[in-house]
Amino acid sequence: MNPAETAAYADNQELLQELRQIGDGMIERALLLRQLATGPSFDETETDDRLAALYRQASRRQAPSSQLQQQLAQLGSALQRSWNRLARRSAASIRSQVFLPWVHLALLFQLSQRDQELLLCAFLAELDQRYHAILQAVSSDPEAADDGQGFTPLASAAVMLGGALADRIDMQQSLMSNAALRQWDLIELAGGSRLGALSGGYRLNAAIASYLLARRAAAAPGTGATRYRQPAGTGRAPG
Repeated sequence: MNPAETAAYADNQELLQELRQIGDGMIERALLLRQLATGPSFDETETDDRLAALYRQASRRQAPSSQLQQQLAQLGSALQRSWNRLARRSAASIRSQVFLPWVHLALLFQLSQRDQELLLCAFLAELDQRYHAILQAVSSDPEAADDGQGFTPLASAAVMLGGALADRIDMQQSLMSNAALRQWDLIELAGGSRLGALSGGYRLNAAIASYLLARRAAAAPGTGATRYRQPAGTGRAPG
């Protein structure tokens, strides 16, 4: 295995960049899944701007291809490898005593990979505001129009997580009031949201977003710490 696959992260920025890459892959999966259902036109315009390209894809309907299922399978495998790499590198960072807010949060609240996927969907717009427009465009929910409150459409998250019935059920369970993400107030649902219909949206608690971005050395969520610190006995990767 390539040593880079198991090395500790140099700092929080390196981890955030890897999370962005995973998020881009999840958006690509959502777009491929949408192409299976609809598909009018192509736009061959080239650009070096990754987010501009994703937004253009999200804002149009592309023609379906006989290779879509194969592409989806390959992308799904690549995404799982990315999450596995994140877990390995997180574990290495703990051993090297490199403090990373994302890893700390996942360990502290025992977040599963699914929890982290949902967290990431809502976190992308904190990394770059252009993601918010992309996720709005990906949504199939007519009631999820942007209200300026920064909510990620539940319909967008559902297709980013895979779109299958099992994925939707798993997502709904992860967003129940007694599940970790809501029990510990890591996220909040938009008013009027209906989990059963995946209508509405959710967003990160503002304090959690700031913590993950390491904007300030505030108290760690759920602790009385006055500065970042690794919880005792955390010798494994999140998820």
